[in-house]
Parts: sequence; C-alpha cells; structure tokens
Amino acid sequence: MTKVCIVGASGKLGKHMVQHALERGYEVVGVCRKQSVGKLDAFKDLITIFPGATDGIDFAMLFPLRFVFVHTKCGT
Repeated sequence: MTKVCIVGASGKLGKHMVQHALERGYEVVGVCRKQSVGKLDAFKDLITIFPGATDGIDFAMLFPLRFVFVHTKCGT
C-alpha cells in the first residue's frame, strides 16, 4: 500500500485530500497543528495523525522515503 503524508490535513483542502486518498486505498499520515487535531476526528480511526508544526520541518527526515508528500499550506 502506498503511503501519503498530507501536511495541513486539518484544513479545508487537506480534509478533502485525506478523504480522496482514503477512497483510493492510500495509507494516510496527516500532519496538522496540535490545536487542530480535533478537526480530523472523522478520520481518527483511519489515518495516523502527526500533531506539530506544519512549516519549517523536513518531513522527509521524519518518515520513510517511500512516502508521497503533499503540503497544502498556501501563503504569501
């Protein structure tokens, strides 16, 4: 099974991406800020939730190299 890591999983776009990935059979790791973990309650038994900062972190160092990473944060 292919694993995906969705950074910003608790946001509007992130939650859609989590649902989309689950429907297609991916194993999902969702990264979100600690205060936003509750926004992922609908998925808590289906995904691995990694609470923490969503910027300034080298996620490739935290997870196995066979992950596909998706970062949903948009900003100026």
